Amino acid sequence: KWSDFETLSRFLDPAHEEFAAASHMVNYLESHDEERLVSELRAAGATGMAARQRMALAATVLLTAPGVPMLYMGQEFGEDTHRAVNERNPLRWDLLSTEGGKALLEHYRTLIAFRHAHPALRSEHVKLEAVSNDGKWAVYHRWDDGGDGVVVAANFGDGPRTIDSPLPAGTWKNVTDDRTFTGPRLSAELQPSEALVLSKA
Repeated sequence: KWSDFETLSRFLDPAHEEFAAASHMVNYLESHDEERLVSELRAAGATGMAARQRMALAATVLLTAPGVPMLYMGQEFGEDTHRAVNERNPLRWDLLSTEGGKALLEHYRTLIAFRHAHPALRSEHVKLEAVSNDGKWAVYHRWDDGGDGVVVAANFGDGPRTIDSPLPAGTWKNVTDDRTFTGPRLSAELQPSEALVLSKA
């Protein structure tokens, strides 16, 4: 839940959830047993652009956190039909022609390609570099034994946040734009529901 940041940050540690390995943990945002994320966000008061930004942030965490990501049909373009018990749950393909649906789909495509390109995101290694329960932001580092590394900084808060965290040495580039950052520290202002996904430049 968006209001329970401490639980959200603990999700990044498979051992805390009593999994012997990250690869044993299946993570998901939506399933056939629950309401769509869009519906939950609307119930929490998020509408329009704010809801789309939170959906994109949730996708970022899903595809960069330890564990195996599971996608439910339609979540990649913001499917919002209510859950029907013992009935078909049709997809609204017309959402793919909307600005929000197209943008969210492209975000998923970018992150899935990034995940395939970076074995660090399929490894067992993760370190929570910095976290602010009051500010609702976190920075975590993924790496593998072959030298690949990814750093994710995410703002789960309702306002801009200044992130300050350790950052491994070197130059790091954000996957969604041309911003670069240089270790040993990461200092950046993130807008509400914004995330950085950094790899070595």
